[in-house]
Amino acid sequence: MRILGKLGEQQYKIPVYSASDIADGALMMPGITAETDLGVAILSDATGADAFGFMSGTYDVSVEGTSSVAGTTWVTKLLKPCFEATLCRAEIDQTDTVAVTSYSAPTVTISSLEDDIDTSWLYTTSGTGLGQLEFVTTSASGSCTVKTAFTTALDNTTYLVKIPRIFHQVVKPNSAMTKLGTDAAAGTWTVCVIQTWISRLGNLELLNPTTHAGLTGLNASSQQTAFYADFVVRNNCAYTVD
Repeated sequence: MRILGKLGEQQYKIPVYSASDIADGALMMPGITAETDLGVAILSDATGADAFGFMSGTYDVSVEGTSSVAGTTWVTKLLKPCFEATLCRAEIDQTDTVAVTSYSAPTVTISSLEDDIDTSWLYTTSGTGLGQLEFVTTSASGSCTVKTAFTTALDNTTYLVKIPRIFHQVVKPNSAMTKLGTDAAAGTWTVCVIQTWISRLGNLELLNPTTHAGLTGLNASSQQTAFYADFVVRNNCAYTVD
């Protein structure tokens, strides 16, 4: 893990969901409704609760469209955070994995899988179907549905990692406390995920379901595939949340 800098000093490309235009400077918050806007930003309500920041520029939905948690569209806009925090980056540990219980396309069953991971990602690291990346469209306790069926069907020999959705607030550090690991259940480290990345062939790209969902062969040594999450730590010795 490493520190990138102060969150409030930059603007960030964040997927946005809205049925209406949004004005320049409008206050934005994380989506709160499963299967509708989890993992994307929406216009804040009047309470301003859990607000993320302000729209940088106008958003014309008739021209730009809107993000879909089904992963068919993914419209990002620049947002300026409204709070100060230190932005950190951690690699997803591909040796800290969870086993697939069963698979019936496009639903992946994993015992004790956490709920509300819509717009997260699954990457298979070993066993049947390794090297595949998929986008989670809906989730429930114990299972989730992906955007498209895995090209090679998974089975109970498959192991995978979770790449958390934007705005997810609990993750699991690996045992060395250097990367983010994967448990089926929700993690216990309270953070707020800001962006997620794929690194392959020496290029770092923001994860986008319209271009990255359904990729295969990422386990090939020539790909040099890694995944990263940028986040802020919500519970620390100076600002405790419990």
